[in-house]
Amino acid sequence: MAKKSGGSRPQGKFASVIPAVRLPRKMSAFDYAIPDRLTDAVRRGAWVLIPWRGRLVDGLVVGINPEPEIPADRLKEISGLGSTFVLPEGLVDSLLWCSGHYLVSPGAVVQAFLPKTPKRKRLEVPDGTAVSPPPHAGHPDTAKRTVRYRSCREKLELTAQAVTACLKSGRTALVIVPHIEEVRLVTDGLRPAVDESQIAELHGQLSAGKLWQVWQRILEGSPLVVVGTRLAVAAPAPYLGMILIQESDSPDHKQYDQNPRYDARTLAARRAETDGAGLWLMSQAPRVEDLHLTGSRADSLRPSGPDGEAPVTLVDASGLRPAVDQEILPPLLQEALAESLQKSKKALIFLNRRGSAAALVCRDCGHVFRCTGCETAQAVSGPSLVCRRCGVEADLPLTCPGCRSASLRPLGLGTASLHRLVQAAFPEVPLARVDTDSGPVPDLEKARILIGTRRLIHGIAEHGTPTGPFGSVVALGTDDLLAHPGFRVTEEAWRTVRVLRDIAAQDDGRLLVQALDPDQPRIRNLLLTPEEFLQAELQARQRAGFPPYSILLTVTAVGEDEEQAQRRSRKLKEDLIEDRADKSAELSGPLRPRQPWRHGTWRSVILIRTDRIDDRLRQHLLRLPEHYIIDRDPETIG
Repeated sequence: MAKKSGGSRPQGKFASVIPAVRLPRKMSAFDYAIPDRLTDAVRRGAWVLIPWRGRLVDGLVVGINPEPEIPADRLKEISGLGSTFVLPEGLVDSLLWCSGHYLVSPGAVVQAFLPKTPKRKRLEVPDGTAVSPPPHAGHPDTAKRTVRYRSCREKLELTAQAVTACLKSGRTALVIVPHIEEVRLVTDGLRPAVDESQIAELHGQLSAGKLWQVWQRILEGSPLVVVGTRLAVAAPAPYLGMILIQESDSPDHKQYDQNPRYDARTLAARRAETDGAGLWLMSQAPRVEDLHLTGSRADSLRPSGPDGEAPVTLVDASGLRPAVDQEILPPLLQEALAESLQKSKKALIFLNRRGSAAALVCRDCGHVFRCTGCETAQAVSGPSLVCRRCGVEADLPLTCPGCRSASLRPLGLGTASLHRLVQAAFPEVPLARVDTDSGPVPDLEKARILIGTRRLIHGIAEHGTPTGPFGSVVALGTDDLLAHPGFRVTEEAWRTVRVLRDIAAQDDGRLLVQALDPDQPRIRNLLLTPEEFLQAELQARQRAGFPPYSILLTVTAVGEDEEQAQRRSRKLKEDLIEDRADKSAELSGPLRPRQPWRHGTWRSVILIRTDRIDDRLRQHLLRLPEHYIIDRDPETIG
């Protein structure tokens, strides 16, 4: 509890306040005395300023108590207000729920969302401002929907229709995007339908002062469209009408690098429930979890407009020679590219591997050059070897460290080497390559053949990058999309192929999918319609007991060296086995994460899969010291 040294006993009520500071998981609210001048202003949801370890910090009032838990003369007083507006009851409930759901302290949640009050904006006394209901505030559409679109244009049209209807009802709409650059894309797309004065942007690149101003504007209660990143899921709209999440399939809606490790889609579903608002999860290829959050049926995902599907040709790559300096494009693919060019259309080649080659190997002894930190095979990128996980670079070696042979060769194909091969096959045709190694995005309108990774298709599908029309879309290395561990890998691969097929369909083009064994069921499943695939995947997840039909928790032990991290993981697993009440919880590990060396520390993972987090497991996890990182339903393991 917040204590006061000496002084007379404060009079009046007492407030339970969550300080906006990072605290141990088990710490919650602290009691503060309410001074007479603030008696009318301080209530549940009040945004206050409190003394905390020699400084003033922002805080959120979560309760008013007639008596404190410790002697009143030991309490400090609330110093002022961050705003005369009170946060909506539904938002307060959602923030507290977020703390319990993701097993973090309430202080970490409040700090993540509540802006810092600028010194010049601190209020010593209330200014009498109050929120009034907007005129003609109607009842919101509380429906929860999974909405599928097939192009950036269709996405913006559907968004504009939804938010204008919400504004007409006198309520605020939240539009949440996964990346900051898409905030401007959406606001520009909404301007023909929504007045500039009714649009507010909310994201992490705003200054502290600007963030505070945006919150004050939202708290005033006038109907707005708030466009932002996952931070906007806590926008304090007093009259919330709907939450619309674009690109709901993007893993960037989940915070993974710091507490609270929340998922904006899950928190949005909670807010929609507590605030009585509608929820739209929009994507080109929905996740299984989207259907579960909205209660949608797989057969409800047919988008508006014509149901045109691009024809698909499966190409057998099993007979191709692997060396990079030999032919890798089968005649069928070369014919498809030539045919597109002859029809004055473009061609798109997708390969989700950057650089010149996937690995460097010794021809004589078979040695594979690997990262010293995570043991991943290093990719060849120009004159360097690069670890795609850790980012560590090294000069290309001249000889093998094992046998000293100079006979080294790159293995596998990357976008850079593919670019050279395609240019050799079509020397007069302008090409463009787009991946994270290629620098700024080139002028794609002038290029006739486009080569790239997911970065390229994301720009076309989600940003509306002008590129087409495409006569052929080619997916190379489709097997690589499935060559990763994890229960989500099939869904992610299907999603990639689905987006490529939608790109081809926009211009009556066709999709060619290259695979080592095209008749393999896992490859053919990538061509299923959304209704077919998601229905099958839901059943598969339910049979296997994976989310959304179970809870996955990763507890990552952090150490100064790998042995310390693994030792902490083993000790945690032993303690959990001894202490757990629910014997149905499955424990796995210690597991070596994808990046065992990260931010200067080593990591080791324990995986918990359970139907529920019982009280004993919850208390055990909440007692863990800070060198354990807890992540609920992570996008990737480790």
